[in-house]
Amino acid sequence: MSIILDKISCKYETDMINEHYALKCITAKIEDGEFIGVIGHTGSGKSTLMQILNGLVVPSGGSVYYNGEDIHEKNYNLYKLRSEVGMVFQYPEHQLFETTVFRDVCFGPKNLGWSKKEIELSAFEALFQMGIESELYYQSPFDLSGGQKRRVAIAGVLAMKPKVLILDEPAVGLDPMGKRNILDKIAEIKAERNCTVILVSHSMDDIADYVNRVWVLDDGKLIIDASVKEVFSHKRDLEEIGLAVPQITSIMHMLKDKGLVVNTNVTTIDEAKMEILRKLR
Repeated sequence: MSIILDKISCKYETDMINEHYALKCITAKIEDGEFIGVIGHTGSGKSTLMQILNGLVVPSGGSVYYNGEDIHEKNYNLYKLRSEVGMVFQYPEHQLFETTVFRDVCFGPKNLGWSKKEIELSAFEALFQMGIESELYYQSPFDLSGGQKRRVAIAGVLAMKPKVLILDEPAVGLDPMGKRNILDKIAEIKAERNCTVILVSHSMDDIADYVNRVWVLDDGKLIIDASVKEVFSHKRDLEEIGLAVPQITSIMHMLKDKGLVVNTNVTTIDEAKMEILRKLR
């Protein structure tokens, strides 16, 4: 279920004086089962690129291929695409609108024409996977906490059983525990379903902890497409475009500057612990 982006460009202003390109000639390929992180400063084109991936935004130039088919060809089934390439928007609680949590999560599969039994079983499964307590199923989603609303909104997309799950800052604004809860659930679901996950985040620590591959966007361009360790080895380059490295990587750089010759190419606490112990032995 690969996705290919071939020289994608996108401009929002079309008059000759005020042309503004949100994306500039982006080429990349997403393979089955990948966990990709997307980072970049505000305005770098992240959200626009995510909406292009499932056909919500039509690029000004270039092509998007899903399983070898151009999604902008005449008569292409965009509704089927969006059921397979699920999108969870920033502040996903804004997607909630039904009278109960359960009805809200059933909405997506219902529109796919499934049987009542299939719809309800898929909704129950998605709610369970996102850790929503059964006593909340028949409450109004608007009575839930911020973190609960986020998990319900994600469950609504998961209930359609997408092969690709796109999450645009799904935990923004939550406290550390709430954020960790959501991202842990996503990682568990990815492992269980072997689906592809694309995570947009401003948190370099979250990117380091969860993803395997990172896209770095700057001014509408895809400037780095590499593994987590390779991306965060470019500390100065990232700082020049207003980004940072994970906190633990920054600490390792500080230790090295203080004279402790450690490997700075670590991105997690466990890796840092092993590296410092190795050096002190």
